Order: sequence, then structure tokens, then C-alpha cells
Amino acid sequence: METYSRFFIENKISDDETEIVISDFAQAHKISKVLRRKKGDKLIILDNSGLEFLCEIKQVTDKLVLLKILERRENENDPKLRVVLYQSIVKKDKMDLVFEKCTEVGVSEFHPLLSEHSVKLAFKGERAEKILKEASEQSRRGKMPKLFKTEKFGAVIKNTNKENINIIFHEKEKGNFLIDFLINNR
Repeated sequence: METYSRFFIENKISDDETEIVISDFAQAHKISKVLRRKKGDKLIILDNSGLEFLCEIKQVTDKLVLLKILERRENENDPKLRVVLYQSIVKKDKMDLVFEKCTEVGVSEFHPLLSEHSVKLAFKGERAEKILKEASEQSRRGKMPKLFKTEKFGAVIKNTNKENINIIFHEKEKGNFLIDFLINNR
């Protein structure tokens, strides 16, 4: 099976579309100059619907890429289990690493938290979205994880869905271990 470069685009692709135009400068530049793709090469385009579109390049410049849709198919790499991560904002670039690695292992939703001892009170949302997009492309997902607005820990606890299994890690916990929970709740 061939491996193709994968790109998420902003707009949904309708059932009757036969061509896709990528006019986003950064993506067109990456395809034409960085990856050096040319007419006739193939790419996978994703519209965050769970579908993937195998496309052939009809025209490529550093400002625009015209693609012909060859095949539409379901993406089979999205996680089957929906994992929601409630993560306190961590300092420096550690939050970037959380977004990247947790996307790669299948997290479906990120809920950034402010807790009692949070040192950093915000992160760059635009940068986080870029990281989620790139990590999703890298891990061959068909949908990017959702990123929610930052909330205070107490508000999140009040609004947690009681039907879900909710696990909260705490560095000072002495008696309840994740392994015991998993064994007892198979």
C-alpha cells in the first residue's frame, strides 16, 4: 500500500465535487516547494468529515494546487474509543507536546483546565489548532480532535457527564490506583 502525504482543508467536500482547489498559501507552498510534488502525483485530502479523498495533482504552483478526486473512502484510522482529556495548562512548551502526542494516540477532545496551582493561565489557541492538525495528518486520522475553551477545574467537575467513566489523576493520591480501577471495571 502506497503512503501519500495527507492534508486537512477548511471546507467540506460535497458529494458532487470532482476537483479540489487548495488556495491556502502555506499548504500550496508545502506541496509545491517543500514536498516538491508535481503534476500527476497523488495526495490524500481530508475535510474533517471522516472521509478521505485520494487525489491527483492537475496543476501545482507555490500559491495554488488543483486536484482531481480519484476516490472517496472512509478513513479507518480514527480511534474507535472516544477519549476526552481534561488537562491542566502546563508551562513552557509542554502544552504543545500534550496536544501533539495525545492526538497521535487517539484523544478525541481536549478540555484545557485552570487549576488551583496553574502557573500558566493561557496558551496560544491558533498554535494549538495547528499542532492538532499536523498531528492528525501524521497519525493518518480522518478527523481532528476538538479543542474546547479553557475552564476552571471546579466548573468542569460540576458539568462532567455522570454517565461517562471519569478518571482524575492527582499527584498526592495514596490509595486509588488506575490499574485497580481498570481490573475492577472491565
